[in-house]
Amino acid sequence: ACIEPNTGADGDAYCQCPAPAGALTQVGAAVGDCSYDECADHGGTCHAVNQECEDADTRNAGDWRCVCVDPQTGTPGEQRAGMCVDPPGDCQTHGHLCHDAGQVCLPGADARDGHVTCRCMAPMTGDDAENAAATCALDECAATCVSCSKTAERPGGACSAGQTCVDANQGRGQEHDWRCVCDAPYAGEAVAAAA
Repeated sequence: ACIEPNTGADGDAYCQCPAPAGALTQVGAAVGDCSYDECADHGGTCHAVNQECEDADTRNAGDWRCVCVDPQTGTPGEQRAGMCVDPPGDCQTHGHLCHDAGQVCLPGADARDGHVTCRCMAPMTGDDAENAAATCALDECAATCVSCSKTAERPGGACSAGQTCVDANQGRGQEHDWRCVCDAPYAGEAVAAAA
């Protein structure tokens, strides 16, 4: 939407992109530059069943989908979970070790019967684990520029200059809880937004 705060003055008009729930409003965007990755709101639907979320065109609404994560195969789900299955072998038998923790199951690194490797699923990070769930974390401040402080390299960050991004809860299901905290000597903070 184009906004002109003072109709009697020239040069003060700007564009403001509409913001779905949980999205950051882009002020000062050029006409046609509005975009929003729906996976920010709907990715949990996919991640809950060990799938990835894809938003094919961030300028259009309603085109996100859940897709299988390698080595799983199957049919993507349009605005819902896909129909994914593990490859034949140990992951079909022992995959629950990984899946119950929201992780991907891979055949064991040494190809011994009954051995599987659990791998963190993006955006979670961590080291692979054999025959046990991996220890995974999600540092939203490091994972996406949406949660980074504004810098010359990352002008789209949500935390304004003089603020620091903090994500104390990095476990599974702890998304959208990062905070912008004002640097000393100032005080204040906001959850998932500039303070």
